[in-house]
Amino acid sequence: MVSDANTLPLEDREELLRITRSRQVSHGQGVRARVVLDCAELGVAEAARRASVSTTSVSRWWRTYRNGGVDALLAVTPPQGRPTVTDDMLRAVLGCSLTAPPEGRDRWTTRAVAAVTGVSQATVSRIRRQHFPPTTGLDAGEKTLILSYVDVGPCGCALGFERETVELTAGDPSATLTDAVETVLCAALLRRPPADAATTPDGDVLALLRRAEREWLPEAPVTLVVDQPLDSAARRWLTRHPTVTVLARPGPEWPAQLHHLAARIAPTQLRELRALQKRIRDEAATATGDEPWTFTWSRGLPRATPPPEPVPAAPASVQDISDTVAAMCSAIAEGGVRPGEAISVRLISGLSGLSRPRTTEVLNYLADQAILDRRAGHLWLPAPTPRDVIETYTARGLLGTALMRTMAAQRISPPAYVDTTLARIAVCAEHRLDAETYALDMDLQDQLALAAGMPRISWMFVQLTAQVRLFIAILGLDYRYPTAEIIADDQRIIDELRSQDPARAVEAWRTKVDNCVRYMLGQLTVEDRRA
Repeated sequence: MVSDANTLPLEDREELLRITRSRQVSHGQGVRARVVLDCAELGVAEAARRASVSTTSVSRWWRTYRNGGVDALLAVTPPQGRPTVTDDMLRAVLGCSLTAPPEGRDRWTTRAVAAVTGVSQATVSRIRRQHFPPTTGLDAGEKTLILSYVDVGPCGCALGFERETVELTAGDPSATLTDAVETVLCAALLRRPPADAATTPDGDVLALLRRAEREWLPEAPVTLVVDQPLDSAARRWLTRHPTVTVLARPGPEWPAQLHHLAARIAPTQLRELRALQKRIRDEAATATGDEPWTFTWSRGLPRATPPPEPVPAAPASVQDISDTVAAMCSAIAEGGVRPGEAISVRLISGLSGLSRPRTTEVLNYLADQAILDRRAGHLWLPAPTPRDVIETYTARGLLGTALMRTMAAQRISPPAYVDTTLARIAVCAEHRLDAETYALDMDLQDQLALAAGMPRISWMFVQLTAQVRLFIAILGLDYRYPTAEIIADDQRIIDELRSQDPARAVEAWRTKVDNCVRYMLGQLTVEDRRA
């Protein structure tokens, strides 16, 4: 029996009866009118049975009529296509991989995900098909990979792989291995609070690459996969790291690589990946969403300690100075700034990958050290003469002499990362990347200076390096002497320092400085030398 609350007003009842008999309305409108009449008299269940439609639809039409009247009922349109997948639904479905499956199950199934999230199983399957498409075009001759590094944080996500000598074999990867790789990829969901997920600040990819270099990068050729597009600063970093291959997989491309990666990773790493999966899930359980979530893992490969910062009180780091000067040199080469012109912080920030506030701090520091000019509240490129370059390089060479003598006398052996830099110089020379060879050679000299245990002199040496680089770029000089001599001179310096003979170490250093100055002097005219 239907309560009086469902009684229709007389005028609505007459209008609904007219609609059911009219040939001027659609079939759907007539059905909905009859359903509302039956709901008022017989209830929702009986109305649904008589109309042969679901009780869900009948309940929805009845609510529409009660809230909006006959006009609203006639305006109802059937849903078009598949239900919309909201961001919350997407996060809920993909985020299941970051938690342990229900008790009694080894892995998440679409049915289990649907039960936990409240999303239909069909929609769960559709989400997974869209975000984890099957692998296509996998070459059976490709080498297997070893996952060696995972970094998730506000700057983005990075995965590091080493290549094995074993070729891929036919067959699909195990479901357990694929499940572990899925957890690694889905950790990207937690890398930043939802409010910040829509945008990525400039320079994030460079920060990812620097972090990988500091925390993991071995000497052997490796592949880094990042979830950020590569910018000019990242490409400059790559030219100085020729043993590193970087693949950008931004946006939907990041989860889409699941099956391809699972097929490439060596099956022998399964146990290690399961342990990594558990660690990610344990740490993800502590994520609050209020602060950016960070996670870093590596296989514990031997890693050389990075060079120390020479003067803790210095307002700019060696790396920031190097990146800023490199950006100014690029801007000079591309015509973006000329000697005697004010320096654009925006331009240098975009080229260096540093934030604008940080770029401003570094530029002001360079001005304080008289490397840049400051006039009328602006920073300007200096206008050096060729002779200034020679004098600056000579002063730098004298400081280097003191540093090399101290290292050999105090039995301070060059650190392992110096050998890595020399290996990169050799690779760049082999590929005829002369500009990169020159830049790495200057880096190697700075690394030796910073390892000498004389912080203040080391810091002065680094500042003169920045000045020499900038002067050479402004004047368009070619600092580089033949790359074979660069490698031979650098190797001799390293060997003599390790032999712990101060006289021979100083002789090797002076030979290198003399070679550099000789090749630069060869480019100058008589007037230049007298300037």
